Amino acid sequence: MEKYITLLLILVTLSIYSQKTKTQVLSLEDNNPIENALIYYDSVLIDKTNNKGFFEINLKKHNKISIVKEDYYDTIISLDSSDKVFLRKINAIQLKEVVVTKANVFNLLDSIGDSKKRLKNVIFSNHTHFYNILTIDKDTLLYLNNRLYLKNREGYFCSQENKIIGNFKKTDNLSPIFEHNNEQIVFNYNYLHYSNSYLTMELLVILKFRKLFEYKVSKDDGYYKIEFSPNKNNKEFPYYGYILIDDEDYGIYEFSCKTTSNEKNKRNLVLNDKIINYKILNEESFIKHNKNENNKYELVTYRFDSQLKSLDGYFKGSIITNKYRKEPTFAFDASKAKKIDLTTYKIIY
Repeated sequence: MEKYITLLLILVTLSIYSQKTKTQVLSLEDNNPIENALIYYDSVLIDKTNNKGFFEINLKKHNKISIVKEDYYDTIISLDSSDKVFLRKINAIQLKEVVVTKANVFNLLDSIGDSKKRLKNVIFSNHTHFYNILTIDKDTLLYLNNRLYLKNREGYFCSQENKIIGNFKKTDNLSPIFEHNNEQIVFNYNYLHYSNSYLTMELLVILKFRKLFEYKVSKDDGYYKIEFSPNKNNKEFPYYGYILIDDEDYGIYEFSCKTTSNEKNKRNLVLNDKIINYKILNEESFIKHNKNENNKYELVTYRFDSQLKSLDGYFKGSIITNKYRKEPTFAFDASKAKKIDLTTYKIIY
């Protein structure tokens, strides 16, 4: 009798195991495995890829899934026989032939800077993947890696499969003061990233503080490309890069900026009557929109990466790192999502 029971248990175990499939997620560009991709069955997070890009699910329960990973296009697949899935990376537009033009760069910047006009041509997705992590050395000050649903007139609602961390308090002007090791720390940049991609600080700096930059305009079929670089007096926002806009309605297709490498590039602010200085190690931003058949612009990605070094105070020598991504994702059931205040990183019950 015991032999029959043992055999039955083996058969049941084999049956359960055979219902599962092991799949690897790879980059289409270089075949490298993609770690920490989120695997969803509708609104439920069912797995994450490991450091070799593998995840495992039960086919009988979840045969159609969504794969969500920052910097890659979201993908919906049906798992039947394939043991590999390739994700396509979000890349910049490659222009065919750029020709220098005599177009007035300041007129173009004025057209881009007309936010009321520009926002009329922008469609904001109701479903987004929001990824934001801010660390000081190896400790986390901020963390949010969840899908958000924007409900008209009510604000954002958040899926809660991943823990949310927000070690800060909000000031009257919505700037965060972070708390770490019982000490306060603040920054010039608002690392909460609750503004939309048309109102980011780095883009507004390029559009408004024109005395800090040199500009050059070129043209390709359908595009104006405005290249910018910092002048010698610009130590606080030493950005170089480009804005790619439509040559008819001046909508933004792409915005890309990076910081120049220079020991003199610093920022400072005042906290409790003391001046705090930061050295800019790196700062990069990339925004990409697509123009749809109705001539409306839709966000593809907004990514921001920053690294600062504290030069004085309690946190002297500490490295502050921020990685942020906002990308549209597939519609999902948000009936169980909780309302979130992105100025506090708190769930509102």
